[in-house]
Amino acid sequence: MRIGLLGLFVIGMLGGFTPVMIKLGVGEFPPLLLTTLRFVVASIIFLPFFIKQQKHFTHNDVWFLFTRSLFFAGNVGFFSIAIQYTTTIVSQILYTLVPVIVLITSTIFLKEKITGSKVIGLIIATIGVIVLLQQSIVKTEIVTFGTPFGNMLNLCAVISWSLYIIVSKDLTKKYNPVITTFSSFVTTILVLLLLLPIENMIRPIEIGDVGVVGIGSILGLGIFSSAVMFFLTQVVVKKTSPFIASFSQYLGPFASAFISIPLLGEKPTSALFFAGMCIIFGVFIVTSYEHIRKHIQSMLQ
Repeated sequence: MRIGLLGLFVIGMLGGFTPVMIKLGVGEFPPLLLTTLRFVVASIIFLPFFIKQQKHFTHNDVWFLFTRSLFFAGNVGFFSIAIQYTTTIVSQILYTLVPVIVLITSTIFLKEKITGSKVIGLIIATIGVIVLLQQSIVKTEIVTFGTPFGNMLNLCAVISWSLYIIVSKDLTKKYNPVITTFSSFVTTILVLLLLLPIENMIRPIEIGDVGVVGIGSILGLGIFSSAVMFFLTQVVVKKTSPFIASFSQYLGPFASAFISIPLLGEKPTSALFFAGMCIIFGVFIVTSYEHIRKHIQSMLQ
């Protein structure tokens, strides 16, 4: 459990670091190419560990791993495009919705009871999302809130990541974290390779524009934001649960703000603070309030 909680903290910090690196990288690389190269680096790092598994994979194994890894590919693909049209702070605030989506999805399929506090929390979090989207429509607030297009794509990435966390529990029951992580990387590369010709027609790569920042972004994303972060995600899911693993998203907005405000010149405003607090507080009520209340009651009895 301690290993899981430590991994949770590291994931949260790397989660705040990731959008900044992508934001810098897409200035020199088309987004899908950047993401493909990122996971090529991560796959090379993981390949020796994967080979050591010496596991015989059947067609069913390959299909099982591939289909569930598509949610992972959807997350990173949507996000790499979205981050060009929104801010890193807003992108990470939206990712705090992951525990809510995980909980709602689990409720639908596992028939978990919906309580009054969860309904209230959902309403508060929804108000925060509406404020973010509404403010992004105001062109003068793009530096703070991004664009509606970017934020909607970001929400698609959030939903994909939430679903990936849920299916990861089934993956980690059958395979170890090295296999699940490596399969997610390879699936992402295969999916994006199909899309690269289309992207190249829209935004051809300019080799002359690639410099230290672009190369550094690929290496940083491949090593820390892919190999390290996603492996730890699988470890946390295996050691704890998808629900607890989703809590790493809470740290993202703070880590991202700490880096992006001085480095990218992003401007926090009172409206952003209000929306962010609504989402985080709403998520807290939905996911944690009942647990903490029962724990306090048990201590007082």
